[in-house]
Amino acid sequence: MQAERYAWARFSWQQARDDKGTPRRHVRDAAQNDDTRPETGAPFTALCGTTVAPHPDDNDQARGTCFAATCQVCTVLIAREMNWNAAELGQLAGTFHWSRADIAQLGAAIGMNYGQARRLLAHWTEAAK
Repeated sequence: MQAERYAWARFSWQQARDDKGTPRRHVRDAAQNDDTRPETGAPFTALCGTTVAPHPDDNDQARGTCFAATCQVCTVLIAREMNWNAAELGQLAGTFHWSRADIAQLGAAIGMNYGQARRLLAHWTEAAK
């Protein structure tokens, strides 16, 4: 399939690198990025709030492969967008190690401070039991 003929859904996974050059698989929200398809080297804001850009050496949309780790914040946020319940979100969140920075990033992406995001993760985790 030719990339230019591909009709992009609102959300798509895209391997991209942050400003430090770290490759991760992020969720791209077309509605937040002018409904344009990702281009190598063109930055976009991922669902987690990080500005990233597809790199020529690992553009998965061009090659169809991805070897980078998945952004855990994007993963949880896309599940939330898909209306997963608290127990399902807790099971998913429990598969990741959450650093203070990760929790803060999750909070920032959904309009919460660190403490609120930490309590939300705890609520999801409790619901998963």
